[in-house]
Amino acid sequence: MQHKNSKYYFEPKDVKVAEFNATHLSVFHGGLYAEKLNISISLELTKMSDSELEDMVRKSPYVKTGSAVVIEHEDEGYFVIVYFNFITYFGDEVNDIDVVSSYSYPSFNSCSGKHSQYHDIIGDIHANADKLEKLLKSLGYQRKFGVYCCDRRHAVFLGDFIDRGDYHKRVIDIVRPMVEMGYASAVMGNHEFNAIGYHTVGADGKPLREHSTSNQKQHQDFLLEYPIGHAETVSVINWFKTLPLFLNGEGYRVIHACWDPDHIKKIKTMLSKTNQIKEEYIEEAFQKGSTLYDATETLMKGVEMELPIDITFRDLTGKIRNMVRVKWWTPPEQVENYAQIALVEDVVKESLMDIKMVGDNKSLGYPDNVPPVFIGHYQLTGEPEPLTSRVVCVDYSGREDKALVSYEWDQAKRPFVNGVLERANFKLSN
Repeated sequence: MQHKNSKYYFEPKDVKVAEFNATHLSVFHGGLYAEKLNISISLELTKMSDSELEDMVRKSPYVKTGSAVVIEHEDEGYFVIVYFNFITYFGDEVNDIDVVSSYSYPSFNSCSGKHSQYHDIIGDIHANADKLEKLLKSLGYQRKFGVYCCDRRHAVFLGDFIDRGDYHKRVIDIVRPMVEMGYASAVMGNHEFNAIGYHTVGADGKPLREHSTSNQKQHQDFLLEYPIGHAETVSVINWFKTLPLFLNGEGYRVIHACWDPDHIKKIKTMLSKTNQIKEEYIEEAFQKGSTLYDATETLMKGVEMELPIDITFRDLTGKIRNMVRVKWWTPPEQVENYAQIALVEDVVKESLMDIKMVGDNKSLGYPDNVPPVFIGHYQLTGEPEPLTSRVVCVDYSGREDKALVSYEWDQAKRPFVNGVLERANFKLSN
């Protein structure tokens, strides 16, 4: 028996199903595993209905009780192929509700993003599997062979799959196969980045992200499902490391919190060709003051501006601050005081009303002559709408209903040509 990352979980072997010759083998592709029987055609088999054939197969020793069974008659007519015992990551069998009525192996990975007309750009999930599945199904995605996909559609996830919610494994077991099999793309969120640091030991033998009380509290829900050092946890953290910081192509850009071309340029040599942090630079990303640390802070957490000298404010926790996160997408000519761009609660914002902006504000604004950028991260409230003619946020988890939000990008229309990002293109899980 080989490891599940190999082509075959076990080698094919000739077997008998009832009195018929068959081959019992496994299929493993993109992180998804299933067993199947190739049953030689005979006159008796051709007379059987699919339900009769399934009943016969279920009596064989190769099919576990409760396993899904899907029958496919190959076009050549030489075999009846029976897929059963569908398994996703780490041996979890697919539920009965996920059984598909038909399955064609050649078209298994036919929904690749570059060939899809519609791209569904999906905001922060935070372990809310129910809302994720509800949103995917409302967009037309169906679970086939254990993986959500939809003809002519491609999902694009903006990161922050974890923390705060209750169903980390369910979310990862939905998103990860979709990404690995080409039905979706994804970028890293700050919560995946923090998890990498929490579970990775540096050269000094200490975790890259301190196991402080506050850090553990933020990460506790994930730890309940993925304890430190467990094989499943290591696998998931390694997958997080493969997520790019940003996507740039297909007519638009995607990044978790802020598109900053200067920071992106500075770290170009530290990223792979597909924009992942190279393994040898991961430790540097957690070293305060390094170029990569400063870049990831902005790209995945947003722009933070320093208030004028001797001016501070007290946040809702009572902490005195002289730095404030801001709405970096706001054109600088529209800003007179810090309250207009500060990402703080209203009661705190009032204390910033009289503090005038200083400096040239180069960190503000997003050009209107470049591709649109899609971001998450900001826990917005209210009805979804574009932030500017070129910036869209799809994280509206600040709403009372905590709806999961997506934006439908139509490759055929390329809406940015007319400078229009449509409010009607937003979809909600509720």
